[in-house]
Amino acid sequence: WVTIGRLRASPQAWSTLTCGDVASLFSPWWGIMLVMHLAQLRASSVCMQPEPEIGKRFACIGVSCFLTWLNICQYFESFPGFYYAFHTLYQSAWGVLRFITSVVPVFLAFALLGVCMFWQSPLFATPENAFCALFSLMNGDMLHDTFMEVYSVAGFLGHLYIYMFLFLFIFVILNTNLSIVTDAYEKTKSHPQRESLRAQRQIARAASGQLRSGASSPREARSPELR
Repeated sequence: WVTIGRLRASPQAWSTLTCGDVASLFSPWWGIMLVMHLAQLRASSVCMQPEPEIGKRFACIGVSCFLTWLNICQYFESFPGFYYAFHTLYQSAWGVLRFITSVVPVFLAFALLGVCMFWQSPLFATPENAFCALFSLMNGDMLHDTFMEVYSVAGFLGHLYIYMFLFLFIFVILNTNLSIVTDAYEKTKSHPQRESLRAQRQIARAASGQLRSGASSPREARSPELR
């Protein structure tokens, strides 16, 4: 807020700022902090009332605790070594979102095909069940059970369906998503704040080396006189 006040005090400097520059002055953590305080007020008001049941009270307290602990992470921003996860998330969020958007139609195609082919199976009885089953398969869960389930319904076509889904989503889509996050992590390792700290350390080492060399040179100059 001090920076914003100084910029507003100088109309010429404020007029040169773009929308992106103004947006960069605000931290996303401020929004999380505002929601956290509202959740804490809500949880306090609910807990002081005699009417709500214990389940509703615990739900409000749980949301409040979750946001409180999440908000603590903002203080790691001043220490880049402890902020890798959030810097990586910030760098990769837009790329991952675009990639997931492009993959959603393929996922829906497999899910609806599974519902139409294996509707006798509880795993594919409804679109919601198909989404859960395919997401579990994509993460390596229930592989053998799903293979046996679809084989009992459609035989070899069921196995072919599972093989095609696993090959496309695990070997191609999931690895591509991981590569996007890996590229973001590599960019995070060269964060400007870390680079500035490294530059300061290098300057300090160079200065200490010059001081040592300067301190040793008079001794070397005096040694022939003493001899």
